[in-house]
Amino acid sequence: MAGTLAEGRLVFEPIPPPRLQQIRAAGVDEAGNRLTVQVDTEGGNPLRCCLRESVPAERVLLIAYTRRAPVAPTPNAGRSSSMLSLAAVTSPQTGTRPP
Repeated sequence: MAGTLAEGRLVFEPIPPPRLQQIRAAGVDEAGNRLTVQVDTEGGNPLRCCLRESVPAERVLLIAYTRRAPVAPTPNAGRSSSMLSLAAVTSPQTGTRPP
């Protein structure tokens, strides 16, 4: 799982809830892939939506997401990074499901 360095520590940040809601509402991820619900049979996988591990039989989405990095003083420090991320199907904020 990707993270950022802050004051010499590795910091993990969730996908911002408003951005995740946009992806869920659109029904496609940032790469244009249609959202497909998958069942995580074993659990224990990191969920970037809420920074917890999935539980056995949890319904999840594998999405392409690009973390937007802040502008940095050095050329490489402010780069955005693309990743495939797992997100829970049910939004922790609203309890809603994607279409």
